[in-house]
Amino acid sequence: MSQIHLSFIYTQNYKNLMGQFNLNNLNLFIGSNGSGKSNLINSFKFLKNCIIPVADSSQGVSIFEDAISKIGSSKILDINVEKPALVRFAYGFSNLANPPENCVLDLSLFVPKQQLRVSIYKEYLYIGSSLHEHLKDPFYYYKLHDQLSGKGTVFDEHLGMTEVENISNTSLALNSELLQGHDIKTLLLSTISNWQFYNANNMDLKEIRESEPKIGGGDIYLSSSCNNLALVIENLINQDLDFEERLNEAIKLILPQTRRIRSIRSERDKPNSMLENGGLINFLRKHFPNCTFERKTPIRKKPGGKANKPNISYGKTGISLIAQIKEQLPIALKNEPNQCSLILIFDDLDCRNVEQQKEEFVKAVNKVFESSSIDLSKPPIFVAFAAPEIESWLIADWDNSIAKHTDFRINKRHEKMRYWLSSQCKISFISIIL
Repeated sequence: MSQIHLSFIYTQNYKNLMGQFNLNNLNLFIGSNGSGKSNLINSFKFLKNCIIPVADSSQGVSIFEDAISKIGSSKILDINVEKPALVRFAYGFSNLANPPENCVLDLSLFVPKQQLRVSIYKEYLYIGSSLHEHLKDPFYYYKLHDQLSGKGTVFDEHLGMTEVENISNTSLALNSELLQGHDIKTLLLSTISNWQFYNANNMDLKEIRESEPKIGGGDIYLSSSCNNLALVIENLINQDLDFEERLNEAIKLILPQTRRIRSIRSERDKPNSMLENGGLINFLRKHFPNCTFERKTPIRKKPGGKANKPNISYGKTGISLIAQIKEQLPIALKNEPNQCSLILIFDDLDCRNVEQQKEEFVKAVNKVFESSSIDLSKPPIFVAFAAPEIESWLIADWDNSIAKHTDFRINKRHEKMRYWLSSQCKISFISIIL
């Protein structure tokens, strides 16, 4: 599904902002202190805060009232405008998945003369790419409080425009049951709730630059301090191998002199896709594009080491992999019951007794299903051993695993490594299918 875009925001009587701001995929707001940059960002935050539950709801504070308090309560009014007065926010959305392609959420807030609560004076949701006063007979999903506070009309697919009453003026109708079942409500709430906001004053550049991705972290959104930047970049690259190139192209457009941005682990903590576990997922996805693969046993430090290797390495011994199956599989089955079509278990051969090791893996999986407290249908179990190690499979699919990773693309290391392996080690680089 295409991503919904915020195409414009219109404000009236809101602090020192007035008029319509048209938005693109990338927008830079430049101005001196006090020019309204923070106020503009807060107008976006306000809408998100209107639909996000608050901890004080049990104390009689509604989500809307909490959102208003965060942008100044009655102080949201332009100081040059006399109370009582209206403050207006209108948000234009485009690129909706189904017709209509554009819609507008239009809010007018009443700021009383005395120090009373700010309330919703009007709330409209309508089709269009501009304000309703500039449209000819716009279609309204709802018009609330426009004639009388607490009353309005809502579109019903079977009955057309229907009158409603007892509508709260201290909560956003978009976040209520009024449009239950409407796709547009689901789309807007999902889009707005995923907006992310960051403030450079809360960030430590040194900490961000020196941070390393944490093993097992699945973050794809930055934290408020951005100290998980390395982890987010790495996870997004693992999801989409072209993400790094697109990221750096975008950065270069803004800051041409910026050096390449990439996520780097220390030698003791190599990225997942540099190791067999992460590369294997890419390998499987490439050869089985109609299937979805998700690794459930995280990489952990395993004790001891192998010959000519550091004392601590990353991966699983056969025994620890069985322990991880017993630990992680019940969690996955509980969170996603009956969503798995096949359980794949991969391990290095390492000169083990194949049949005995396979039996131990299958026994561990069966034990999980037998002891489960919920009704589960057990999918087929497939156990595979790589000879000599799983890395050999990745070499066979070099261009879609190891060679794709950022650390190997710097200074064309992947080409140099491939040349060395093929010319000196006589390894053939031919893609194989399991």
